Amino acid sequence: EDLSTCGNKTGMNDWDFLILDELWLPQLCRALEQGHDPTLTHAGGRRCHSSAARLDGLSIHGLWPNYVGGYPSCCRRDALPAQLPEALRSAAEKRWVDPTWPSGDSCSICSMWGHEHMKHGSCVSRGIEDYMNLTLELSARLRPQREELERLLEDAGPGQARTADLAAIYKPWAVQVICDPLDTDNQSADVGHFLEIRTCWNRSAEVSPAEVLEASQLVQIDCGKAFRGMTAPCPEFVLSAAPPSTPTSTPGQRARTAHFATWATLIASSGILCAGGLLCCWRYRRSRHGAAGGFPDVRARALSLQEVASTRASRALLASQQLSAAGADS
Repeated sequence: EDLSTCGNKTGMNDWDFLILDELWLPQLCRALEQGHDPTLTHAGGRRCHSSAARLDGLSIHGLWPNYVGGYPSCCRRDALPAQLPEALRSAAEKRWVDPTWPSGDSCSICSMWGHEHMKHGSCVSRGIEDYMNLTLELSARLRPQREELERLLEDAGPGQARTADLAAIYKPWAVQVICDPLDTDNQSADVGHFLEIRTCWNRSAEVSPAEVLEASQLVQIDCGKAFRGMTAPCPEFVLSAAPPSTPTSTPGQRARTAHFATWATLIASSGILCAGGLLCCWRYRRSRHGAAGGFPDVRARALSLQEVASTRASRALLASQQLSAAGADS
């Protein structure tokens, strides 16, 4: 993804093709334990939660509009709803999982879903509900391939699987099999840690260039070659991470998670939904418009709320440390 193109074109449905990215949850959890986040949506110190809806298998990362060279992002500044319709939320909690939030936690909309819509979905659909429904419908079309890929990785166990075998599941279309280059354990020039699978889509001839409202209006196409960045194309062989058995976090990590949740709650209550997406858009638009561009009013409000949340989190952390010290003395 080339951030230099962000904001160059921001019209509705101004894209050449879409990428559906589906994430291998065990590797995401492993990456977060190692201290890096391939999704760019989790505050420092957050880990997969033991009561998350799911910690295994493939899960939607996002549906991303692309150009042939670059991509649009943050096309509109939308206020996200405080809640999603129950049917949509239920479907998303099964197929579009953020494993760092407990199942049913209302703040998940301020995390992965909100980020994906604000950065990518705002260039595809008119609102988060349309974007999420479209993405879920598209992912449902790939259920047979997804289940076969999960079986193949399960059969491989801790051993290696061939990248070509994963890609062959999606034939006749070329896909991108992506690894985590920051996970260097047991990695070599020929072996990587499987992270995600990307399929590519375009409008069918009947709807081009109209707005895409449902998955039936899209047709699968060949993906081009992926390039190296935060993620990378997999080498010849891949290792498959196992789901975490008992995700844990340190007191400091729990305090940072509480800080993020408090900040998100404060911002939600002020009507500036959603923090991650809006600040993402402000940051990227600023690179195009200069220091005076973007949404300084939103940023100023968000930062003031962050200061309040930071103060509360600091007090909570200090109290926690004092209790820990008292316990150690006794």
